[in-house]
Parts: sequence; structure tokens; C-alpha cells
Amino acid sequence: MTHDDGADTAPELLRANLDLLLEVTEGDRIGERAGEEPEEAPRVLVSRLADRFLVFCHRRLSSETVARLRAADPARLWDDPGSVRAILEKDRALARPWLDRGLPIEGLFFAVDPGAPTDPAVEERDRGFEIRVGGRVAARAYSVRQSPRAAELAVRTEPEFRRRGWATRVARAWAHAVVASGRVAFYTYTQGNEESHRLAERLGVRWYASTVAYY
Repeated sequence: MTHDDGADTAPELLRANLDLLLEVTEGDRIGERAGEEPEEAPRVLVSRLADRFLVFCHRRLSSETVARLRAADPARLWDDPGSVRAILEKDRALARPWLDRGLPIEGLFFAVDPGAPTDPAVEERDRGFEIRVGGRVAARAYSVRQSPRAAELAVRTEPEFRRRGWATRVARAWAHAVVASGRVAFYTYTQGNEESHRLAERLGVRWYASTVAYY
């Protein structure tokens, strides 16, 4: 896993990734995608890029709360999560226990096509890529979210088949298919998830942003 020194593309990548969850509207405000339950959408996302910080606000926030967030220094909001909570807690509709902490997320993407899959054990099935053992799915890579612009990787390996490199093999096949289709292939995971971090290292994905999501 490498860090992206090409900071110019990071905001665009961040918006493309957020668009998999939400529709990013003008003014860096976020609106719900049609049919999505509001409680499943982050209210605020504070993101650190290589050369700047960006703050995204959900349109369901009150205008006063949005104004306070926009008036704050984004770097301070990143360094001091308590300041985010203090702003959100002024919004009576948001004064709930889930404000006690944010969810830290690493944003990564496949900067290059990993190449056409040549692994005969990897099969494309049900809009994903699998390795099967005795008819059973041992490892699978698929799009947990997708749009005409991008897709986000999800990998599942059954416990008894882990540590064989199979997650890497199916993930590379998935990434090749997504990149070859002209879309951005994202891999996102929660900070502290060591298994996901190790997979990211093996896949050679590139970092573009770290985000704290407040739900």
C-alpha cells in the first residue's frame, strides 16, 4: 500500500467514493440517495487528504449546524473530534449516544489495472469472483457498492481457507474487471482492521484519503 503524492486527484476520488453511499451535491453538502434509510447515512465526514482537509455535511443537518461546521477550521475538526461532537450536539435532533465517537476509515484505490486474471481457480459468478472448493465458495470478491463511475471492493474468505492468498487472487480479478470497465476500483476499510490492512498491502492499492464518519 502506498500513499498518493498526486494530491490533485484526491478530492475527485473522495467525491466518487462518497457517491457510492450518497449523492454529493453543490457546496460539499451531501444528500441521501433515493430510497436509503436516513439513519444509515453519515451526518458528517471529516477527511484528511495529502494536502488539505475536507468536511462534508449531510443536508438533513440544520442550517445552523452546517454553518458552524463550515465556519470551523477543517484541520481542527480532524485533530479534535470533540469539536465535531460539540457542534453536532447543539443540534437537538442529533444529541444521541452515537456522537460519542467517529468511525475512522482508510480510503484506497487501484491506481493501475492489476492485469488480466490468469488464475484458472478464479471463476466469475453472480457478479463477483470466486474460488470454490468442493462446490463451496471458499473466497469471494464482489462490489459491495457500485455506480456508473466507481465500485467498492468487498472480500469474504471462509475461516478454514484463510491465509492461503485466495482473498488476494479474487480481489485482483475483481479489480481488473472494474478498471477495465472504465470505473474507479475502491478498497475501503476501518482503521485498526489488520486483516484488511494486510490485504491492502498485498494488492498494492494507493491511499488517497483518511476519513472520520460521524453517524
